[in-house]
Amino acid sequence: MLKIFTLLILCLWISQGEAHRKVYFEPLNECEDTGTYQLCQDFRDIRNLIDANTLVYYISYGYYKDKEFRKAMEFIKTDQFQSVSQQIADSSVYQKLLKRFS
Repeated sequence: MLKIFTLLILCLWISQGEAHRKVYFEPLNECEDTGTYQLCQDFRDIRNLIDANTLVYYISYGYYKDKEFRKAMEFIKTDQFQSVSQQIADSSVYQKLLKRFS
């Protein structure tokens, strides 16, 4: 029984490790088809500061363990989010912030 339990734990551990290695990298021209080109580039640059596997782990963990995080991720899929992100990208405060840190 102990051998079966140990084998089960080992299989689960290996499968979890493999799950975090499969990361989809979007092509660099992913932002060209969007209406918010600059905002898309900025998010991509921020995303590239973090190791992709680490980012996938924290997003997965937050999505399954945190109800508020899950609601926020669902909000990203809405038209309202697209409208808000466009307003942010067009705001003068956001443009000043970009100039300050570029």
